[in-house]
Amino acid sequence: MKRRWWFVGAGILLGVAVGFQQAEPLEALRRNGSLAQGVGGLKADEYIFMPDEKDASRFMDSLAVVARCQSVRGLFVQKIDNLKEALTRIAKIDHLTWLRMRSIDADDRDIAVLTGMGNLKFLDLSDNPRIADAGVAALAGLENLRYLNLSNTGVTGTGFKGRVDMVSLYQLTLNDCPVTDESLAAIPHFPKLEELLLGRTNVTDKGLMSLIGWYSLRRVTRTALTTKAGSKAFNEAFLAARRKAREAGEQMDPRDIPPVFLDNWRE
Repeated sequence: MKRRWWFVGAGILLGVAVGFQQAEPLEALRRNGSLAQGVGGLKADEYIFMPDEKDASRFMDSLAVVARCQSVRGLFVQKIDNLKEALTRIAKIDHLTWLRMRSIDADDRDIAVLTGMGNLKFLDLSDNPRIADAGVAALAGLENLRYLNLSNTGVTGTGFKGRVDMVSLYQLTLNDCPVTDESLAAIPHFPKLEELLLGRTNVTDKGLMSLIGWYSLRRVTRTALTTKAGSKAFNEAFLAARRKAREAGEQMDPRDIPPVFLDNWRE
């Protein structure tokens, strides 16, 4: 009997020891910044780490702590001198699903190191003018990515040509990018993409017509170069092609609903 209780006691002590060993050093992160819980599409028990903007020198040290915290799924990346080294470390943190890299002066070579981050679902690369189509073309292995924000970059869209790996993409934001009718046509019809945001680009009514056949689309941004008449013609052609494809046996939503145009004026 005593022997059995000895084993029980040893098991409890072992469990406590393991618990202490596995405890995440979240307080160490709070000393170098702040943690936001349950935001940005994350679960209630998951965090986004926002480093102290006044002291970028501690950002590299914080990455080692983030790597030990499985509940930290998101990260605000700071603008630092050794950015490529930092991104190389970040790419090795498998549990990260959310990255905000806005306005950090990143270029194509910097973001190429993110290749293979298969768990990433949200990636914000906006306000980095030195990121262009070559950088997008190098981003491979992001099969779970759902949100990609490339606003105010040098991306035209041609870097997506031939891409078949971004099968989970739900929203693609290209606001304030040099997208043209021709470069828009180069973007593959990603099967799960519902939102295509093209505000303040160079897309015209002709460019909208290249979206016909992209049946997953639900929301599209009009530009200053598109017209009401062109949008109406697009909707009619979109629905006609959709019905024809459905009659041919293609599996899709049975409802005849064209994409909703997002802008400040109504039909």
